[in-house]
Formats: sequence, structure tokens, C-alpha cells
Amino acid sequence: DGLTTILNISRLGNQYIQANQPWVLLKGNEQERAQAGTVVGLCANMACLLSVLLQPYMPDISTQIQAQLIAPADVNVVTDKLVCHLGPGHKIGQPNPLFEKLEAALVQD
Repeated sequence: DGLTTILNISRLGNQYIQANQPWVLLKGNEQERAQAGTVVGLCANMACLLSVLLQPYMPDISTQIQAQLIAPADVNVVTDKLVCHLGPGHKIGQPNPLFEKLEAALVQD
């Protein structure tokens, strides 16, 4: 199932960033700061991939993610390998929440 695959990729990305802790690496030596950049760059590219995979299911969310990433127009192609469309030094835009928090009272209604 497509959505299960998307959620699995997202979960792996979350595990990767948590395990590598780029926020800690940034406080380290030059090599650790470079590693932090690699971790963040890979995760940004994973977010870009997720935006492409989400497009058939949630096109508006896909568009929002790509806008926040300032992703190039040619990202919307699925290949058999991860393609890093966001190269070293790529600047992302202002991050914003993609979903609103649902309050318990609202859910019960």
C-alpha cells in the first residue's frame, strides 16, 4: 500500500535524524558540524521525496512541503533511487505546520 510505504519512509527519516542528533553535532568540532550538515541535507531530501510520494494522496500538503523546501520544479518524478534535488548549500523557506492540532472537544463532536 502506498500510504504505508510513505509512512515507513517518514518513520525511518525520523529515526535517522534522532539517532544522528545534528543539533548536538553543530556544537562539536569542524568534522561534526560537517556531519550535521550531511544529516540535515539528507533529511531535507527525504522530505522532498515524501512530498512527491504524497502528491496523489494529499496534493495540497505535497505542494506546501515543496514550497517550504523551495524545491525545484523537476522534483515530481519517482525513480528507483533517492535523488537529492536539494544540493549542498540549498536554502529552505520558512517552515510552517502542515496540519492543525485537533482538540479533544472538536474530535468528539
